[in-house]
Amino acid sequence: MQALTQPNSWQSTDMGAVSLEIAWRLGLRPKRQTSRRLAQLRSNLLHRPAKPAKGNGRVQQGCLRAFWAHNAAITAPIAIEFAYAVRLISEKPRRSFYINATRALESIGAQRIGRAKTIGRPYLWKLRDMDGNMGKELNGGNKRK
Repeated sequence: MQALTQPNSWQSTDMGAVSLEIAWRLGLRPKRQTSRRLAQLRSNLLHRPAKPAKGNGRVQQGCLRAFWAHNAAITAPIAIEFAYAVRLISEKPRRSFYINATRALESIGAQRIGRAKTIGRPYLWKLRDMDGNMGKELNGGNKRK
């Protein structure tokens, strides 16, 4: 009769269907049978990619969108417009936006190719493709053969 009142896999829980990981973090300890299943769910971390989140940052993706939209060299202020679009509606760009955009441009493999002729003379950035060629055409471009 005791087995009918207790849930069959957890010692005590009032939460219904809770994933094993969340329940484990909450301190709900499984019985021995569930403990074996939990160990099987945790994959071997040696088989995990070395840098699973590389290039997936919010500012990095904004910089890639800027390259895709302009299909040419961009400046840090253009990258900031794409990376911080929602925040720029209500506030002016901060110094940290420029620092983060520059760091993101470097991390995605963009190269400084010169300076713009506009006020402030910001750096021009061009994205490298996988072959190491400058000027990656991100949206097909208009290449004439």
